Amino acid sequence: MKEKKEIFVLKLPLKTQKYQEDIIDKRLEISRRMYNQLVAKTTNEYDQMIKTRRYRGIREELSQIYDSKTEEEKSAKKRSSRERELYQMLNDMYKEYGFTDFSMRTLANNQRQPFKKNIDSATATKIGYRLWSSWNRFLYGDGRAVHFCRYGNYNSVEGNSNKSGIRIKKDVISKKNVWSGTTPLALLWNGLEIPVVVKNIYEKEALECEVAFNRIIRETVRGKSKYYLQIVLKGKPPIKYNEKTGELKHPIGEGRVGIDVGLQTLAAVCENEVKLVPLASRVRTKDIEDQKAELQQKMDRSRRAMNPDNYNEDGTIKKQGAKKVIWVKSNHYKQMQLQLKELERKQAAVRKYQHYVLVNELLAMGNQFYVVDKNYKQMQERKDLKQKEDGSYESRKNYGKVINEKGPAMLLNLLSQKLEQCDGEYTKVSAASKICQYSHISDEYQKKETAERYDVASGCQKNLYVAFLLTHMIDATELDKAGCKESFETFKKMHDALFDQMRQQKESGTKFPASMGI
Repeated sequence: MKEKKEIFVLKLPLKTQKYQEDIIDKRLEISRRMYNQLVAKTTNEYDQMIKTRRYRGIREELSQIYDSKTEEEKSAKKRSSRERELYQMLNDMYKEYGFTDFSMRTLANNQRQPFKKNIDSATATKIGYRLWSSWNRFLYGDGRAVHFCRYGNYNSVEGNSNKSGIRIKKDVISKKNVWSGTTPLALLWNGLEIPVVVKNIYEKEALECEVAFNRIIRETVRGKSKYYLQIVLKGKPPIKYNEKTGELKHPIGEGRVGIDVGLQTLAAVCENEVKLVPLASRVRTKDIEDQKAELQQKMDRSRRAMNPDNYNEDGTIKKQGAKKVIWVKSNHYKQMQLQLKELERKQAAVRKYQHYVLVNELLAMGNQFYVVDKNYKQMQERKDLKQKEDGSYESRKNYGKVINEKGPAMLLNLLSQKLEQCDGEYTKVSAASKICQYSHISDEYQKKETAERYDVASGCQKNLYVAFLLTHMIDATELDKAGCKESFETFKKMHDALFDQMRQQKESGTKFPASMGI
């Protein structure tokens, strides 16, 4: 197994001029067109491949083997020798038709020839790598299709290294008189020379690390394009200090921490602290939700007025089969689209900021984390259609909207990244395991329903109690039951003190999610 490389990303603003922004926009559009041309070519190759007798024969035999298995064999996910042979034959076919990382990088490099004044070889191969990532997910992962990229949606390009293509240099004199004298840091790319803004000590210390590669990104903020440089650096990020006091900005604690992240809340327990907080509480404010709802209603009315032929008499959209449906957008509609996009950008920025703050608070509690592992993606998917006894159908709604707003998986990804950087431990405990159903008082395992807020035997809030159990893990599968009994009294005191405090806050007008059980 390959060792995981230690890297981190430093994002810096670019001090661009109008003509430089136009060049970057042009190159991003060229990259998008190259990507779409490659998607078209590879999709055509895939269509040719699946029509062959050899491919259909392999797939048919694999289907027959799977159907002949029992439910236990399916859940075990063990493959027979014949299955392994068939999958190897399938992989050989993929290689034969060019579905490999190397083939797609080569294809992208050949595709760049008409655009070589704008797109260098290193940037083209990374476009090929992006294409391979999509196909890899489709062929071997959970991807459903490889999609084309819409106009204006291709917002980043990157290189392979800092030696050619998109690269940075320190203490540079401009050859084209873009700036006078020398600049501390500059981006150089196929004739472009752009100064990079470096402000604080942390950024200067980070730039002492070796550069892996660079990425240019475009972001739309308040309707205007902003351009940034992401420098991917090797090693660990420098430690942040308070410039005035010299103290650590985000100290890291020691000891075990148990975490149970729900859809809207996070419960964390360590030896001397308990925490139950709502996730991204500032994302869904009434003002923003009202503005979004009003914009979406206006956009719907505009869309219907401009495209009456695309709707049935009952207001539903016409199904037109393979025919491409053309939607006419008014200028007013386009303005509203930008306004809606800006509101969603603000929400994403607030969510990310609140997650970073919460992760730093959690790291202050300890450095060995045991986390309940939940499949949030599965929770987002719509439920299967089920008919009730009265003939009506159950709602197919799941938890997609709330997960999209709160981003619990994003929070856990940030936590695991931070722990990697500070040599901490991050252990996942399956939500389906018996450990999450254990009661140390009755010494029994009892499954808790989703609607339940409290653990009946202990009288504690359900998520906090699970987090408490996780602080007594010996490894990912075994629990120290004696330790639970010894430390429960201390935990219960902290638990009750926390809930007394939150009830006072609720009486004074603070709102909490119903799932917290306050």
